[in-house]
Amino acid sequence: MAERLSPLRGAHVRPLLERYRPRLDDEAVTRLRAALRGRFGRRAVINDHALLAYAYDATTERHRPHAAVLAASTADVVDVLRIAGRFGVPVIPRGSGSNISGGTVPVVGGVVLSLAGMKAVREIDLANRRVVVEPGLTNAELQAILAPHGFFFPPDPASHRISSLGGNVGEGSGGPHCVKYGVTSHYVRAVEAVLADGTVVTCPGSLDGERSLDWGGLLVGSEGVLAVATLLELTVVPRPEATATLLAAFADLTTAVRAVSAVVAARIVPSTLELLDRASLDAVRPFIDAGYPEAAAAVLLVEVDGPRGSVGAQAERAAGVLARAGAVFVEQARDAAHADRLMAARRAAYAAVARLGAHIWVQDVTVPRPLLAEMMEFVLAVRERYRLPLATLAHAGDGNLHPLIPYDPEDPEQWERMRAADREILERAAALDGSITGEHGIGVDKLETLPLMYGPTELAGMWAVKGAFDPAGRLNPGKAVYPLDADATGADAGHDIPSGGCATVEPTTGDELAVAVREAAAGGRTLAVRGAGRHSAEARGVDAVCRLTALDRVVDWDPDNLTVEVEAGMTLDRLDHMLAEGGLMFPAQPWTGDGTVGGLVAGVFDGPRRFGFGPLKNWVLGVTVVDGLGRRHRYGRKVVKNVAGLDMPKLFVGSHGRFGVLERVVLRLWPRAETVRVGRLPLAGLPPGSWAQWLEEVVRAPVRPQGLWLKAGLGDDGPSVDVLAEGWEGAAVREVVDGLAAACGLPALEWLEPDAAAAYLGTLARAAARGWDAARSGTGVVEQFAVRPRDLWAAAAWLAAPTGRLVVQVGDGWITRFASGAGDGPPPFAPTAWRRLDGHGWTFGPEDPPALAAIRERLAAAFDPRGVWRGSSAARGPEAGRPWAAGGEAP
Repeated sequence: MAERLSPLRGAHVRPLLERYRPRLDDEAVTRLRAALRGRFGRRAVINDHALLAYAYDATTERHRPHAAVLAASTADVVDVLRIAGRFGVPVIPRGSGSNISGGTVPVVGGVVLSLAGMKAVREIDLANRRVVVEPGLTNAELQAILAPHGFFFPPDPASHRISSLGGNVGEGSGGPHCVKYGVTSHYVRAVEAVLADGTVVTCPGSLDGERSLDWGGLLVGSEGVLAVATLLELTVVPRPEATATLLAAFADLTTAVRAVSAVVAARIVPSTLELLDRASLDAVRPFIDAGYPEAAAAVLLVEVDGPRGSVGAQAERAAGVLARAGAVFVEQARDAAHADRLMAARRAAYAAVARLGAHIWVQDVTVPRPLLAEMMEFVLAVRERYRLPLATLAHAGDGNLHPLIPYDPEDPEQWERMRAADREILERAAALDGSITGEHGIGVDKLETLPLMYGPTELAGMWAVKGAFDPAGRLNPGKAVYPLDADATGADAGHDIPSGGCATVEPTTGDELAVAVREAAAGGRTLAVRGAGRHSAEARGVDAVCRLTALDRVVDWDPDNLTVEVEAGMTLDRLDHMLAEGGLMFPAQPWTGDGTVGGLVAGVFDGPRRFGFGPLKNWVLGVTVVDGLGRRHRYGRKVVKNVAGLDMPKLFVGSHGRFGVLERVVLRLWPRAETVRVGRLPLAGLPPGSWAQWLEEVVRAPVRPQGLWLKAGLGDDGPSVDVLAEGWEGAAVREVVDGLAAACGLPALEWLEPDAAAAYLGTLARAAARGWDAARSGTGVVEQFAVRPRDLWAAAAWLAAPTGRLVVQVGDGWITRFASGAGDGPPPFAPTAWRRLDGHGWTFGPEDPPALAAIRERLAAAFDPRGVWRGSSAARGPEAGRPWAAGGEAP
């Protein structure tokens, strides 16, 4: 039987969870268990004693489920959900159960669905840097499979030996490599998932074409409250040629933390930047002797990686920065074994500290990196105030802290001190505009503290997404999202607002924008947003145009944190010039710089650095959105690690304004390279097979170009493959690319000097801009296709006899074709997704399957119930499918 709710955690919200407690008598429980045993045999766990194994995770929460099922296939997951649905009981997906937020604890009973046995590797496609795996495979198992091929999966939490990939994706856990490589959501290409009613859907991410909704991105970090993931398509990357590890010791903690900012200010981007304080060091030394200096109050572990020719210089530069920042001892690991020992001690810190008490409380907060010292000082003060043996670890490069508190849960006084200290740490992180959880999730443990970060409007928005996916609330209830109904937000749409309007609205502030939308909602009018004002169709079929050109201010400029927040009307050209003055860049800057930041994020356009830096969604940290009722939602923060609630920015990136208008955007930045080179391989006269093989080798190489594309018709120089090489790794990129070309019998690339490279990129940008302008004005068409990885090279061969003007982004198969008139006919391949822009607006394909289309409509009803944004570009255009709107989508 499900046990009573514990009063220890989440006491304020737990009365709300009673609505999800199954109302089952003993007879109903017996029938539920019989139905599960009849379908799954001994893989259905129904014995009360055996069910204790599924009652807990790494927290002290204990709640026994009614039953558990060990799934072996997607079909098993479907049947569990359908059987549970018949009895009206919740289903709690579970992997290894190693999470420390109560995310897999059945707090209201139900059926625990274990995915730990689903460990198959379905596909390894290293030519396209992707694998397809089942969710029960552990992180360490995947790394072992990839290692002989020279690849790895960058998200690498400390619990990698036991944590499952499904759990990594569900919690959004990232580990130490996020400072350089990014977080888990950056590596999820698609998710096969089962909805609460048993419907199987494939949820593609933005690497499968720029759709109008990033379904896969919404599922990452959702803790199983939206759907049950049964298959994961993941991006993997070549292991770097060389790695150097530095150990830096400091006489005090504050100096060590400030040294982190010094490393970043020096434009060094380590692959790992970890911190241990004195208490952690004292606990670790008897556990693993890694040679950490005895007198150190704190140590930093700094790892840099990349081409052999650049790593030594990076390590030398980093060592100098650390010494000047106050390190009393700096040492570079002598060899790989020494480096492994240094990092193994850091990974063992959790277990080492856990030995100091009957239980250990692990906190997980993130603050903007420049505020890390302030946050660490606060944690030390909390330690003294509450007399706790608190130790602190940190993924310092991300501003992600893990205070560890050993305690005895049977000692009420010690328990109260620990909980009070924990609350103060969470409150301080939120006050510093950080996150109450960077990678551990909300679960049930932090549910009552989610309002520290988000107000009623944002909480209701997350709850609306939960309701759109799972209307009956049967998937993992009481986790991740605060149970707040939409009518609890005090929505402004009920105010007495004049209904009069005009054909054009030009707000100068966010408040004016919200008022304009409320007026439109009250008057039953529709709006279309115009940023740079280049699309002639945006004034058709709507009651008013909302111009955002006056919303062009810098809200927050934080170069030390590598972030900027700007209003949506800021032009991309102005943003780029401003960042250049600070030695930074926005890696997702598109080919053309004539649009606005809001237009870029809402519409998603690719740029020359897509191969090296990934899609736009990787570089948007937060958004402020005005929905169809004039309510302002602020989601995300200016931190890379943030899994507090659902990843709501993913709902608005690429949504074409269907759920609201972007008012502000928080962007992640990157150090700007001092030199930029472009290598060109003309394709005229070359057999397609020769350069296709060469491209496969380049994609698999451990030295990654910052850009890699094929183009035709965008100049007078004929079709070519272009390689962008810049920054620390530029010289190594040129060497590797040239060597592979020679090995494939190809002529040497022509490497343009920096000035000529800049001019060449400018020529391509202007040609692309003309194509986009023609489509906006109705005199041309832009068609974009996402190609299955296995079909990419056939698509690339299209360049041998090109029609129109083309850009093929190698590595993710995203093709842009500029055509005149009605277009140049279908391509000689079946795309997995496509979109088309002409004078009528956007058309997308293929259509979402009915289940996802229904979710989309429920989302629109929640964020735009009066249809203010139904005039957005995502809703316009011919509804008939194109001849190339083919087929199925599978990871």
